[in-house]
Amino acid sequence: MGVEVVGYSLPLKGDELYAKAKLEGQIREKFSDIRDLESIKSFISATRPGAVIHLAAQPLVLDSYQDPIGTFETNVMGSANLLEATRQSHQTKGVLFITTDKVYRNSNSQVKFREDSCLLGSDPYSASKVGAENVAIAWRNLGSAKQKTIISVARSGNVIGGGDYSKNRLLADIVRAYQNRDILEIRNPESTRPWQHVLDPLHGYILALENSISREVSETFNFGPLESSLSVKQVLDQTQAVWPHIKYKVLENTELPYESKYLELDSQFARSTLGWVPRYSQEDAITSTLNWWVEVLENGVSYRTAIDNDVSNYISKLG
Repeated sequence: MGVEVVGYSLPLKGDELYAKAKLEGQIREKFSDIRDLESIKSFISATRPGAVIHLAAQPLVLDSYQDPIGTFETNVMGSANLLEATRQSHQTKGVLFITTDKVYRNSNSQVKFREDSCLLGSDPYSASKVGAENVAIAWRNLGSAKQKTIISVARSGNVIGGGDYSKNRLLADIVRAYQNRDILEIRNPESTRPWQHVLDPLHGYILALENSISREVSETFNFGPLESSLSVKQVLDQTQAVWPHIKYKVLENTELPYESKYLELDSQFARSTLGWVPRYSQEDAITSTLNWWVEVLENGVSYRTAIDNDVSNYISKLG
């Protein structure tokens, strides 16, 4: 798109996709902690971004049970730090604030959540993301009318795609089992989630940010698949059709942390307002993810080339 990109992130450990794709040093970037207000302020002041997509988070539900304080510090106070830094810089026209589909009050009734559905977090991760949304609302009301940053919110379904190796995420766990010939451990086979390829919501994020800045309006958008959410078992069935040797067992531990059983998103507002529609079905997203890993793990394709191929294929779908 011809846009200069800068980045702010935690220091690399070496196992991230960013590191594996050898992307470090190719843009202006700073490796620090979003919980450090002075650090993020100095970065925003130095780079003067016209727009920000805020993805920084502790994003794992099960990790939030192990470190609830760190999860809240990152997701709530880290978000406040970023918005305060952009507010003080007076250069940033718009911020797109990425939260999660898990912010909704979920009674497992199998209804599709809309943007105006009630919010409630039942675990440290989802509760911290509800808190982050309240931060966004509060910072919308700060600043003068002439110097007010447009802050919009995006909530996405369960994002999958090549390169994600995070623990306790279904597709990443499947890839590890594929590599190591392990038996996969499954927590909740009947649970449903709105699975979607990472490039679909990313396309939506760009459209949402453009829309918010051009119209000078703060809005909230859901981004999810058109069809009903697939269950974990349905994902596994499709995986086994591609990788027949994948075996799994269901954990019987009744002391597993609480996770909602059903989750559905209504993305009609994004479709009608932004003209956004997902280019991948849930089945296509799963197959694409598995094939991406085959290319990298078995066919010797580099991580960077696999990423570039994914983006090129997606752009061709946009017509």
